Amino acid sequence: MLACALLATLPACEGTKVTQIVVSVATDLSIPGEIDQLSFLAGYRDSSVSAVDVTWDLDANRPDAIVIPARIAVLPSSSSTAARVVQLEVRGLSAGKLVVARRAALPFARDRALLLGMNLLRRCVPVRCEPDESCGEGGCEKVDKNPDDVPDWTEGNERKSQDARAGDGFNTPADGRTSDGDGPDGDGPARDGPRADANRDADAGADGD
Repeated sequence: MLACALLATLPACEGTKVTQIVVSVATDLSIPGEIDQLSFLAGYRDSSVSAVDVTWDLDANRPDAIVIPARIAVLPSSSSTAARVVQLEVRGLSAGKLVVARRAALPFARDRALLLGMNLLRRCVPVRCEPDESCGEGGCEKVDKNPDDVPDWTEGNERKSQDARAGDGFNTPADGRTSDGDGPDGDGPARDGPRADANRDADAGADGD
């Protein structure tokens, strides 16, 4: 099982031991001109069904719209599931159609709040990566992440992650691979039949079994 929540407040006090992945999403795409919805998917790699699949409006003229930068916390339901690899995908949509997406996969790290920056970049809209890659600040990057290489969540680290959306180190693939985006691969995030809560102010949710 997985639990997911869109956080309107800080995920935890710095120094508090909490096992979770904090996904930070910023964008340099215009809202609502280029994207007007944010979709988030998460699940275990070894499962055939998806645990979390939720979409939020970004257009401030729509009820319950959220604001980017956004922070999404993903937590294991128990210590026994923490070692399983979690697949994560963030999508920017316009009128329900995919504009750009970003994927990552990693296990939880015990007693750590991992900060995973998954910014949606305009430069990635035309880029097509290999199946085991996803477009980010450095161009086509490996989807699989090692928790040892992922920073802990702090407010300072999150600000740095969001500032990186400018992508000065971005390199378009040398072979010029381009498409309509780095959309979902054939496998997609898994659904493990768990409860999945996604909310803006901890007063609304979406459940999936």
